[in-house]
Amino acid sequence: LTSSFRLSNSKIEYLKLFGKTTLTKARISKGTQFIKPEGVLLTAHFQSEFEKERIKISECHLMFHEMKMSGEALFSNISDSQKKYLELSLSTEPFSLSPWNSFFPTIQKPFSGNATIERLTLSLPLSRPAETEFHALMQFENVGGEIPPNFLNYPHLKVEGPFLMDLKGDVSFTRGKINKLNLNGLVDLSQMDL
Repeated sequence: LTSSFRLSNSKIEYLKLFGKTTLTKARISKGTQFIKPEGVLLTAHFQSEFEKERIKISECHLMFHEMKMSGEALFSNISDSQKKYLELSLSTEPFSLSPWNSFFPTIQKPFSGNATIERLTLSLPLSRPAETEFHALMQFENVGGEIPPNFLNYPHLKVEGPFLMDLKGDVSFTRGKINKLNLNGLVDLSQMDL
């Protein structure tokens, strides 16, 4: 981590950080449902700037196993609890899902196919989450797999079991209302418990 900053009257007026972390040697897990063993590539590097009530994270790159993700974020009005705002943008290069099977030891049906997040954006007023704006342009090519039991288990929604999809999607919503829902392809959830 390296930084540069400017102080005025004992207050930070400007702060710039360059950071890199490597967690390749770390073991990361969520119970027995997800396990990243030691030795699996996991690195991140970023640049961030703090100035005048905002934090900008740019040139953020994450490499996890064979997936390469890029993104940026902007936190605005950070000291005003009523106006705090987050803008987030992510994308990935195309990646194969088959190598991910070893991270999910409890699944019965291995992952297969390829995925790409061409663009995902999120605009979130932190004090008014109902006003969230979301847009995603994604592609799933012959993606099959299984969501393990209790991995996505919410009070009013349970999702688990095998799935298959060959899908290109362009989805956006604002304030809980769908603006765009363009889906082209095949989704088979007939074996899934919903």
